[in-house]
Amino acid sequence: MTQNPTPIGTDGAGPASASGTVFQVQRIYLKDASLEMPHAPSIFLEQSAPQVDVQMDVSHDKVADGVYEIVVRVTVTARVKDQVEARWRDGQIASRLQTKATEMVQKLEHGGKLADEAAAAGSKVETANGFRRDASLPGVPPGAITAAFRTAKDGVGQTAGAGGGEWIVFRVTDVNVPPVDLASDDMKKLKETLERGLTDEQVAQYVTKLETDIGTSINQAAFAQVTGANN
Repeated sequence: MTQNPTPIGTDGAGPASASGTVFQVQRIYLKDASLEMPHAPSIFLEQSAPQVDVQMDVSHDKVADGVYEIVVRVTVTARVKDQVEARWRDGQIASRLQTKATEMVQKLEHGGKLADEAAAAGSKVETANGFRRDASLPGVPPGAITAAFRTAKDGVGQTAGAGGGEWIVFRVTDVNVPPVDLASDDMKKLKETLERGLTDEQVAQYVTKLETDIGTSINQAAFAQVTGANN
């Protein structure tokens, strides 16, 4: 706001002469403002400087006799590099694929056939076998192997594929339990671990009972050392 507006000449060089056209700036105000950030919040991870484009437009409207509104409209657009936009698009694609996969899983759980659902979605059905917890399988993402071992026989599930543009819906058709060699080194180590854990648990329960019966506390580590429970 200008308290004592100074007449300005049409040439903008300063105070107007007696013979020139003059105007006075009465008010300067913000009429409208908006901000759009379509790629937030991932855009905040970008470290490089954006490309900034500034566009300016000036217009005027008559408010009353001798009174005009001069509008200066400024549009500032900051564009990030293509990689960030591509990452945002990949995220959108992955989200839609996951939503579609969830719908497929729900239909399969209600009696639908995997082949029919895959055909309706324009996808193909592939079969993989030889799954092991501790080994990779060619063409099968590690996440799919983990998800498969968490699913019961004849159960269905879903998991992300190798890339952001891939999502896997699967059904576990068979489960094979490998034979156990009780004489193997792995089984001997497992047996020792279980026995040690069982002994520790029994000692802890016994010590707790003694503490309750006699109304005192016992150093469990010292008790285990004296009784040989740690051996």
